[in-house]
Amino acid sequence: MAKYPPELDVNILKEKMNLSDKVIKASRFSVEDLQAIYKDYVDNRLNELEELKNGFVSQYIVPAKDLPLHSYNGRVKNPYHLIEKIIRKRSTNDTKYSDMLVSDYYKYITDLIGCRILLVYKRDWERVHDYLTGLFSNDTSRYIDSNHFASSYDAVDVSISQPYMAEPPVAHIRLGDPEIYQNKLKVLNNHYYRSLHYVLRYGAYYIEIQVRTLFDEAWGEVDHDVLYPYHKSDKVLVGFSQLLNRVAGTGDEMSISRRFCFRSVLYKVVLLWMFPFSLHKISLSHLSTTVHLSLQLCPRPHYPMGPLQRKYWALLFTEI
Repeated sequence: MAKYPPELDVNILKEKMNLSDKVIKASRFSVEDLQAIYKDYVDNRLNELEELKNGFVSQYIVPAKDLPLHSYNGRVKNPYHLIEKIIRKRSTNDTKYSDMLVSDYYKYITDLIGCRILLVYKRDWERVHDYLTGLFSNDTSRYIDSNHFASSYDAVDVSISQPYMAEPPVAHIRLGDPEIYQNKLKVLNNHYYRSLHYVLRYGAYYIEIQVRTLFDEAWGEVDHDVLYPYHKSDKVLVGFSQLLNRVAGTGDEMSISRRFCFRSVLYKVVLLWMFPFSLHKISLSHLSTTVHLSLQLCPRPHYPMGPLQRKYWALLFTEI
């Protein structure tokens, strides 16, 4: 675990997080208040959160070997990022944070622990969603009341060890993205952000699980480094981020199209290889029509084929 200074350095905070004295003052927390939150977090909560994160990943994510996961990771929120988030949310009059006290800040922050699951193909999301909602209770009566965060937190026994959904699962999509989530997730349209979010209550803290593709992750890493959340007023950087986001979305669509194309052609290769003598019983016109688009998009195989296989492959490339 990273080592952090025992006290908050406000000058470093302002410089790294692009915060002004005016914004800090608008948060309605004094510097002494922010120092107290920082000290409590570093001294009393970081180690506990780190243990909780490691236990969660090893117990619930590592065993999911049958899911089409590319990779996964977990993290505990950096204390400087925690203070920055509190300042920005309160300075913009976000009602969720308006009643926050120095002593109960952790009841409001739902991503003190974060877990990110990466997929190669966007359309594999449903298997991950079904796994998570099957593993963790998704009872709407236990959701956080966004108008009463602290009382919602206090209403639950912190000794409960089984995580459960504390907010409705949400799909953040970009306007124009394929409509693939509507039946199972609450969908929020964003200018460019794409990710699935699941907020769980786990003991005394909340965990946020994000599910996204490698393309989304690549864009997110660049955006977080260059733009978010400190330079959102820079129109040039915002335009760059939006352009890169469109490229990432196109990459997702191209990869899933290529996957479908490959599987279609692979099916036909197996069909021709295994059943060449019964092919005359199949309607070639129907088969040709069904796979016509895939054959246009995909190249012919370059591996050696026998005369019989070459004959039937040629038939599929011919209008019947």
